[in-house]
Amino acid sequence: MIRNHWKKLLAAALFTVMVIGCVPESQPTTPTAGYTATSTESPTPAPTATPTLVPTPAYTALPESEGPTLLLETDFYAYQIIDFGLGITYDFTPPLNDQEYALASHVSPDGKQMLFIHASEGSQVIDLATGSVRVSFPIDTQAFQPESALQIIQEALPDLSYTTDMLDNAIRTAYLQSLQTVSWFQDSDHLLLVQPGSDVSTTLALVDLETGETTPLENETGFVQSVWVNPDGESLLLKKSLIFDANVWEDDAYYWVDLVTHEVRPLPLPEDVDNPSVGWFDQNHIQIVHQTGIAGSMGFSLLNIESMKSTLLVDRLFTGIRKLGDAIVVLTKDDASASTEFDLISLQGESLAAQSLPGVCTRSFSIGQKLLVNCEEESVLLDKDLAQSPFGAPISQIVSAPIGAIVLTREKEAFLYDPSFENRQPLELAGEPLEFLWRPDSSGFLYRTYGMIYYYNLLTRSSQFLLGSDLFTDYRNLNAAWINLR
Repeated sequence: MIRNHWKKLLAAALFTVMVIGCVPESQPTTPTAGYTATSTESPTPAPTATPTLVPTPAYTALPESEGPTLLLETDFYAYQIIDFGLGITYDFTPPLNDQEYALASHVSPDGKQMLFIHASEGSQVIDLATGSVRVSFPIDTQAFQPESALQIIQEALPDLSYTTDMLDNAIRTAYLQSLQTVSWFQDSDHLLLVQPGSDVSTTLALVDLETGETTPLENETGFVQSVWVNPDGESLLLKKSLIFDANVWEDDAYYWVDLVTHEVRPLPLPEDVDNPSVGWFDQNHIQIVHQTGIAGSMGFSLLNIESMKSTLLVDRLFTGIRKLGDAIVVLTKDDASASTEFDLISLQGESLAAQSLPGVCTRSFSIGQKLLVNCEEESVLLDKDLAQSPFGAPISQIVSAPIGAIVLTREKEAFLYDPSFENRQPLELAGEPLEFLWRPDSSGFLYRTYGMIYYYNLLTRSSQFLLGSDLFTDYRNLNAAWINLR
């Protein structure tokens, strides 16, 4: 196969590289206080250097608050902190404020810190209450030379439709993007960080922010592209490539990394894979979609991380797969009968039940032991045995709270359900909701209408207008995070 051929060429080319010695616009709310996070320059570290620990600068801290408190992007490059407890609003200016920053995915688990990843300058962890820089990770690209990676990929994929200049640029871009892969790990004192490795690799490391200790986790060929943490927190699924092109998968390699023993194992993918999709199914299994496509996918397996052996569950074309209890539900659109077929299959590959619904069912939501399915004319609730119950008109949105409740919208109406879907309460909102963001304690939620942001309090059953902005009229989701200033 081309994949095995690529592996042989990769090994041969890497050996050659080692031998010749290559180195490795509505106005926002007027603030009552200003707030600017301070950017601190630090020397560029060596590839294995510990992070730069930055002393706390002189800064007037924000008032301590019981919250809730929200950090929200209100316009391009403009952010505010909204303190519901104190009833005040602060302007917030991130370090190096010449790009937009994702907020929800980069707030620390305790809500007190924010990870800001800059495209060219590196990453900084900011204490949100004081504005101090806890740690910084400058990006080092000066030593990187793409010739070795260029040689490997040209020999491995000779038919790749890239000119040499295009490939050179793709490799440099992948290297830079890889170094921007930084995320919180388990708590607010640890980060997963990608560091420079060699001219054909970046490496994943675990950083202890309390001690400054950096622990390398792997040293495989390729640039770290994606990292997925096992639900049990004891291992990782790692993807490495030399170019980050969604249409080029032959240079992709997947690894399982044990965080306890630091063992690294390559994933044995099925022989028929073609642009596969890989991710965690549960703490013991990695799911592999063999072939992905616009019209549907082909083949689905589960890989046991202990034995590194795969079980083929689906060997045909399908349009979707949902986990339901200790089984999977396979959705397949049947054009001939204008229906959608549902097959319940055990994790050992045994067929357990089947169901057919009229029309095209395009969306489904797993909620505990039930599956809510959206079809053309109606929505249907399927239980763990695929027994169906009508659920009314098609669903527009369904958003589960962290604890217990579910908000659901249909036909411009909003409802609050319990997880069993047996109790329903209508919600009186200020307009048609386009998006929801629950509070971490599930006592309320933000919702966005066209150009407006509101907060809904479940205790008082009332909406509070927060602010309006042209930023809230476009197709993008809210860029916001609940934070903790206590």
